[in-house]
Amino acid sequence: MKMKNMIATMTAVAFSAISCVAMNASAAVTEIPYAGPSAGAMATENNGTDLRLNIFNEWGNNVLDIDRNTTFENNVTVTFTVSGIGTNSANTNEDGSAGAPYIAWLSGAIGTNECWDSASPSYAPVSITGDGQYSITWNLAEGSDSVSCLIISSNINLYNYGTSVDDCGVVFTLNSITTGAADAPTEPETTEAPATTAAPTTTAAAGTTTAAAGTTAAGATTAAAAATTAAANGGTTTSNAATGDTGVAVAVAALAVAGGVALVSKKRK
Repeated sequence: MKMKNMIATMTAVAFSAISCVAMNASAAVTEIPYAGPSAGAMATENNGTDLRLNIFNEWGNNVLDIDRNTTFENNVTVTFTVSGIGTNSANTNEDGSAGAPYIAWLSGAIGTNECWDSASPSYAPVSITGDGQYSITWNLAEGSDSVSCLIISSNINLYNYGTSVDDCGVVFTLNSITTGAADAPTEPETTEAPATTAAPTTTAAAGTTTAAAGTTAAGATTAAAAATTAAANGGTTTSNAATGDTGVAVAVAALAVAGGVALVSKKRK
């Protein structure tokens, strides 16, 4: 019982060692500090109608809500919340019918990377289906350690909700900005379980018992030697106490001798 418990414990330890080297993905995503929104961050696109949120824009708006010298890796992802459009998930056409869904994307200039409209090669829009949280990713051609302009652009027409940015009631609230991507999962290192030692052979208790000594074969005991009639002159009777095969031989020999003596005695008479 003790040996079984020992083997079970060794097996548990082996599996614990393997589980400690489980597959793991180390994050290489960096969050960019955001200090906004500054006054005037919520504004319109250059067409004067579509809404946008300036994150960093040193050209005209002077909104500097992230560090100019921010390091960007292979992308930038912005998560934000849209409020004020309710369940309205589409533009309204001139005839009053519902048009295509609203969209939003990232535009600006990060180092040598530029994206100014939805036709840009880096265009990766997200559909705005109503009030809620959304994420947009701009995949950069190369990394950069500076930013000149970063904007959440959209085609949401403020005049569908009001007469100005301030009274339309539509607001973009920035939740987070990140750059980089999670590292690929690393392959688990398989640790071999320690070899299991075979349980030692158990010695039989108290050794092997030898059969009782000196068993005599059945029927081997010969009855006391037959009484022999001695020579006619005395008729003395003797008893042979030998047992086993040897005793039988002796008894037979004794009988033969006795018979011979008796015969000689008769002849003499």
